Amino acid sequence: MSIKELYICEKHDIGEKIAPVIGKMKGEKPVSKQSYIMIGDTVVTWFAGHMIETAGPEHYGYRFADTSKMPVLIKDDEWVLEPRKDRNGWCERQLNLIKPMAEQAEIIVNAGDAAREGQYLIDRVLFFWGIDAFGPNVFRFWSKDLEKKTIERAINERFPNANKRGLFLAAQARDRADYRFGMTFTSMLTAFARTAGMSDNEVISTGRVQSAIMRIMYDREKARREFKPVDFFIPKAKCSVASGQFTARWMFDKSGPGVVDGRLMDRGVVDAMIARYKGKTGVISAHETQRKSTDQPLCNDESGMTIDCAALFEMTSKETADAGSKLYLDGVMSYPRTDSSYLTEANIEAIPEIMERLKTIPEFAPLIEGADLSIRTKTINDSKVEEHNAVIPTQTLYDTFWQGLYKYGKHY
Repeated sequence: MSIKELYICEKHDIGEKIAPVIGKMKGEKPVSKQSYIMIGDTVVTWFAGHMIETAGPEHYGYRFADTSKMPVLIKDDEWVLEPRKDRNGWCERQLNLIKPMAEQAEIIVNAGDAAREGQYLIDRVLFFWGIDAFGPNVFRFWSKDLEKKTIERAINERFPNANKRGLFLAAQARDRADYRFGMTFTSMLTAFARTAGMSDNEVISTGRVQSAIMRIMYDREKARREFKPVDFFIPKAKCSVASGQFTARWMFDKSGPGVVDGRLMDRGVVDAMIARYKGKTGVISAHETQRKSTDQPLCNDESGMTIDCAALFEMTSKETADAGSKLYLDGVMSYPRTDSSYLTEANIEAIPEIMERLKTIPEFAPLIEGADLSIRTKTINDSKVEEHNAVIPTQTLYDTFWQGLYKYGKHY
């Protein structure tokens, strides 16, 4: 078959979103095959996340739990990649299917997720095949959500993949650092533990992220176990004046008796104050009224969304991530794995339509009715958005959205 354009997506679901849009733009009906979709002389195919992996340390002459050659150090030009070993060999078969397509195609489009790992997992397979991922015939499809209009715009505005070389190098540096750290210290710690009597069948696993998280968990658990609650007092008094009542708080001397680290710990001091002033009258010598304003909260990033779902719905981080991914793939939510809480000027034009669609959800309708869309907030800030804007609904939010959420395992 003759291939002019080859779109390589990060996942099957993404390919199935992109292909119909290309078909509509070309005026041709997509034809689905087992592992790709044909639209005339355009092919849309997909990976399943990371399709290749770095060869094990033994390939470089390192024997596990042998400390004589530690640390694991690999020169930049000596890294060896190989197809990921999945249980049924799908990765290797899919790579063998796509490679000749990539070699034949006039144009290759990296359609990985618009993020660092999405950039990396497509590019490094191209390099693995001996194809320059930053060559003049390789382009980047970059979409912040999977709404049809956004996909069409991303296709029309695709740009040279070389523009994202820095993103690829950042991901490659992270990947190689993780490998060196994990392989070195897992091997070393396991060797030390076995010397101390641990079974040869056991492994002490460690990693760059894993080790840091475990230390945070240890410190928090240690603080929890060692925490000793103590009582302290914040004396308040109910006062009556001609115009009504108010509550006053005693601003005690921070260096006075019974005060430790700025807190009033001595109940006797409190009782003496109550005995001295209860039922007495006094004079308000001065008062001041201040009017303060509170900024509107920022939108959610991935972390904020995880925290809110845990607090409001008792969802685990995995449940939140799974729901976010599903909503993103369904085209009703922007990219969920964002680290930004801000929106761009480009988002503003979509907000009125998004708000209108949110009115179809009974729980949101009263909030939308009272919203003033003319207010500009600090949430709109292009300089705070690098790869992805905050997590927001898209314009394709459908009327049965609320009922659809039940499919994802939780009543929101």
